Amino acid sequence: MRSGPTMKASLACSLTIAALCAAACNGEEVGTESDDLTQIEVSAGDSVELTVPLDEDQSVVITVDCSPPQDPDRDGAILSVSAPDLAVPSALRDTARAGYWQWAGELSAGEYALALRNEGNVTAHCSLSVAAQSHDSDQCSAWTVHRSVVSGAVHIPVGDEESGDWESLPASGNHWGAWAPWGTIYPRPVLRGFYLHNLEHGGAVLSYGCSSRDESAACARAEDDLVALANAFGQNRVIVTPDPDQPTLYAVRTWRWAYSSDCFDKKSAKKFLSAHFRNGREDIDADPPIPFDPTTTEDVPCQNLMSAPDSC
Repeated sequence: MRSGPTMKASLACSLTIAALCAAACNGEEVGTESDDLTQIEVSAGDSVELTVPLDEDQSVVITVDCSPPQDPDRDGAILSVSAPDLAVPSALRDTARAGYWQWAGELSAGEYALALRNEGNVTAHCSLSVAAQSHDSDQCSAWTVHRSVVSGAVHIPVGDEESGDWESLPASGNHWGAWAPWGTIYPRPVLRGFYLHNLEHGGAVLSYGCSSRDESAACARAEDDLVALANAFGQNRVIVTPDPDQPTLYAVRTWRWAYSSDCFDKKSAKKFLSAHFRNGREDIDADPPIPFDPTTTEDVPCQNLMSAPDSC
């Protein structure tokens, strides 16, 4: 990875749940005895309530998968997932997702409620699974993954944030016409209007929830973790940046997909990258044609670098 704003510097032991539920199964208990996924059908405007029972303390991954389309411009099923018993950051709770939601973490023995609501206008056909994680006791085992409902991709003026329609952890949306140089470790936050353009180009943004690595020892460690992840991933179309506005310490984003956590698990983060890298609307592996500093709106050479240098 490059340093500076303008310098080139298992999941084991699957516990899939029984196929017990359909559209009208409000309040049904989800078992862990079958090898089949629980298939769920939710009509537009309807809700389904489920209970996941655990007989013992364990680390699990809970996944709601509605088979989102490969086309990044299509939404597919739109559902909100309410999981009041799970440790989900407040900014990420009960928010509509475009066909995919995943939560991982440690749970004690007991029953855990999930409520799915179809926020779209077509019937959602989804699967629900619970899988056990195998990991060392001192390793991170908590994260979330989701697909964003924000599909906007219009170029808006540099500095305009009101027209962005950005979520608390934006992974897509209307963005500025310039994008940040690739393969760079940025000491100051890359502005969201710029890095969303990077995501549209099929790249990945690895960010930590600080204003800089100098903010604290945890921030310095977070940057080091993400740089190590970027180097292990081995692709140029990646940037590492602080993002003090994100709701968790760690985040990894590609176009319309977001991974977030307050601790670092290199294995799951790298798996996410491998699954969603180059998922953008425009597969462009090129630095901006005119260099600039994406941590500020000052001295941006033109409003739309896509057509540079002719328009500048």
